[in-house]
Amino acid sequence: MFLSNHSHCISFDNQLSDPLAISASIGSVVGPVSYVVTASDLHPVSSQNVILKYADDIYLIIPSNNQSTCKAEIHHIEQWANNNNLKLNRSKSKEIVFTKPRCCQQTDLPPPIVEGFERVQHISVLGVTLTYNLSMTTHIDNIITG
Repeated sequence: MFLSNHSHCISFDNQLSDPLAISASIGSVVGPVSYVVTASDLHPVSSQNVILKYADDIYLIIPSNNQSTCKAEIHHIEQWANNNNLKLNRSKSKEIVFTKPRCCQQTDLPPPIVEGFERVQHISVLGVTLTYNLSMTTHIDNIITG
């Protein structure tokens, strides 16, 4: 990889810090571009699933009839990240289960599929708040109070 085996140091007030190895490149000037190029080879394991990528975010969409592939897909993404000198941040990874409006309560859903991923009732995707029941109320409230 282009940015492998590089280091970084900081100069401030005529003082130079010790160099430290760079273990990821997303925050650098060429980081977003290199991520886009790197992420071009990331595809879902199952053809029924979809991976969407924006900047350094990845959205994995799995239909309910294919939920048995979830763990394999997460493992595949982690392996891809490791192979590209990146790391899946499990503490920032979330699981959301979308249901038909007025169909189900969150308490009716099965337990979270992936251990360590917080199940949430809403997520923000490109500034739009999506809720588990596809209501726009939370998004509109966030805009009004924002």
